[in-house]
Amino acid sequence: MTPREKALTNIPEAKKWVGAAVTALNFVIGFNGKRSEIDNLPHFKALKTHFHVSLGPPPGVVDRLLRLLPFVDGDPTLAILKDIRFNYFSILGALARDSIFIDAPAEGEGAKATAFVPQRRDGTLRITPLYMNVGQLNQTLVLVHESAHFIGDAFQDFAYRDRTGIDPNDPTKEVEPRKYIDLPVQFAIRNADSYAYFAVQMGKGIDRILGQEE
Repeated sequence: MTPREKALTNIPEAKKWVGAAVTALNFVIGFNGKRSEIDNLPHFKALKTHFHVSLGPPPGVVDRLLRLLPFVDGDPTLAILKDIRFNYFSILGALARDSIFIDAPAEGEGAKATAFVPQRRDGTLRITPLYMNVGQLNQTLVLVHESAHFIGDAFQDFAYRDRTGIDPNDPTKEVEPRKYIDLPVQFAIRNADSYAYFAVQMGKGIDRILGQEE
């Protein structure tokens, strides 16, 4: 079995995770309780963890309405949640296109990667032989992560969710352990790892770092 063929066997599971993420977003967006209750929803707590969204102060023009309703049009939090949901739809679209997945050598910009989308986008999502060296959970996580990159150039590795402070694609390179935690929301909503880890939390109930042993 080639790395690409192995990746294709993991796509159904990746789609399930992304579907669970969309379901969670739909629940929060369509929540019919009080606005003050949203912060206690497990779905919203996970959104705060991975995308750093917050309710914040409601827009002044709809302040009175928001005392009765959780969200109304014009609420900046609602706009961010809808943006995240739309991006998950795009990730599902990438996962549905088997033709974009190709085998590639672990060299050049993909020398340390299990899979990667070339910085110079060429319509491919490349799977390297290193993909076969990690467990299935990590293999599936990688597919969601790289499918986020496939959305467009704006989606980058602004921060990895790695408490060890080591770049997972290059063990010789250190990263700031708190960078993922402290990433401003405008970057978190374009951070590939944020989409991957929210999806695995919603799809598998896992809220921890996935090690190479998984």
